[in-house]
Amino acid sequence: MIVRPSTPQKLKACIASANTTIEAAVAGAQSYLTTVAPLKNVRITSTTYVTFFGTPAADIEYTAVRTSGIATHGIERLWDHNGKTLELTLTANASLWQKYRPVFDQLTASATVAP
Repeated sequence: MIVRPSTPQKLKACIASANTTIEAAVAGAQSYLTTVAPLKNVRITSTTYVTFFGTPAADIEYTAVRTSGIATHGIERLWDHNGKTLELTLTANASLWQKYRPVFDQLTASATVAP
């Protein structure tokens, strides 16, 4: 599956940090979402620890309001790859969340990471 997001913020795989535990990566991501991200009224709705590519990982689900005033719903998967924390993010307008939420499961089920 190839996904071509309309903006880099819609779906991204990026290096978040180096040589850290998944718990520390989660704390950093949650702090970013609630203090730095261009979002208002961020509410972390769940944090679930999973295994992804054989390593500890976490899903952070949240709701927020964009600076444009549009309610949004998102989920981020954080995991370690070669000593770096990577992130896969899916966001959608809150009113369309149920429609697009399965895309995240499809992405995580079919994802690969280059060495």
